[in-house]
Amino acid sequence: MKTRIFLLAIAAALWTTVVGQTKTIVEQQCWLDGNISAAQAASTSVDISALPVGLHSYSIRVKDSEGMWSPVVTKFFIIPRAIEQATNITAREYWLDGKVASRASLDASPAQIALTDLAEGLHSFSMRVKDNNGMWSPVVTKFFIIPRAVEPATSITEREYWLDGQVASRVALDASPAQISLTDLAEGLHSFTMRVKDNNGMWSSPVTKYFLIAAQEQTIARYLYWFDDDKEHLFSGELEYASGILPVNVSHLPDGEHTLSWRVADSRGAWSNTMVESFTIEVKTGIGNVQSDNVPTTKVLIDGQLYILHGEKIYTVTGSEVK
Repeated sequence: MKTRIFLLAIAAALWTTVVGQTKTIVEQQCWLDGNISAAQAASTSVDISALPVGLHSYSIRVKDSEGMWSPVVTKFFIIPRAIEQATNITAREYWLDGKVASRASLDASPAQIALTDLAEGLHSFSMRVKDNNGMWSPVVTKFFIIPRAVEPATSITEREYWLDGQVASRVALDASPAQISLTDLAEGLHSFTMRVKDNNGMWSSPVTKYFLIAAQEQTIARYLYWFDDDKEHLFSGELEYASGILPVNVSHLPDGEHTLSWRVADSRGAWSNTMVESFTIEVKTGIGNVQSDNVPTTKVLIDGQLYILHGEKIYTVTGSEVK
């Protein structure tokens, strides 16, 4: 005998309603599938062995000590179909591109399926199986692509390249190896991209390489210097001395410690950082082989090297000799 035990929550709710009014439950009735004429005393179990497979309902009501019936409470339940557990697959079928009406059986596993009639592009393969109870499985669908049929490539027919990602300005390469002019490129990082086309008209994936245009060697073209932080009186000009040595006029400086601050600019106009040198000026006459002849003579010591300025001439002193 098939029975189902129902929770007593329904009866408890009805009991709470009655007790809240200081009344007692004197009778409980239940029935199935709306058949109130077959109502019977409610209990914790209900015999449903005679019910067919499908959807059913269970209803219950209670009566209090004053003879008043509660509202009917109804719950629904399903009696499933009793089937044996499946033990094997009895049928297989599949269809392509969602055409379930054109499904075909698969008699073997694994099976061979002809795809020769399918066009190039994206397609779908759907399949389901049936067990020995006659139940079909859910449909499983997979997607696949039929590629375009082309002959194997045998040669390269075209080459083209572009610089710095400017594909709209790509240029054809007629020879291999080829010479490519980079004279118009600025200094810094650049990219070279190339692709080729085969005899089937198919372009390869672009290949990109990176390279660096280094700064060209520059020459010193201009100078700028000042003494003792006196930036209001700057000396500047074009550097025209082939030796790269610039004579510095210090005749206007008083005797004592001084500093020389200087900068140079290259042929591109880029200026160097400021360099600062310290030196000492001591005015003397008749030093070494240099005669005073009423011409001021200045001794300059720069980084340990002694120089003598006599009039407009500069002398280098080694030991006690004057050169």
